[in-house]
Amino acid sequence: MVEKFAYRQLMFVSSHHDEAVKQILGVYFSLKISPPTSQWTILASLFLTNNVTGAIKPISIATGTKCLPTSRYPLQGEALHDSHAEVLARRAATRWFLEEILREAAGVESKWISRRGDGKYALQESVRVILR
Repeated sequence: MVEKFAYRQLMFVSSHHDEAVKQILGVYFSLKISPPTSQWTILASLFLTNNVTGAIKPISIATGTKCLPTSRYPLQGEALHDSHAEVLARRAATRWFLEEILREAAGVESKWISRRGDGKYALQESVRVILR
């Protein structure tokens, strides 16, 4: 019995993640950005899933490089040295969460976050954040 339940959960997660990846790649390709010929880049995204409704919401997407080469460091320190895709996607997701909290505070109901009894905001019970 437990094995069947675990298998169903695994299949749900697998197909759910496949759909999320399709949505993320759809956003990426809609931007019509491509790396120069013979180069590649890392793509990272954070997305939300609702385990009850099956809804998926990409909240950030970013590409990046491992780091700025030493030869390109500016003398005044005005450039970002670390631009990993994962770091940039996390920063963008943080901004999305802050904006979602502001919308919720302004009276626009969110499908993803809610205000707790202590006045703080949190993800709704059935919502998960995933980095891909």
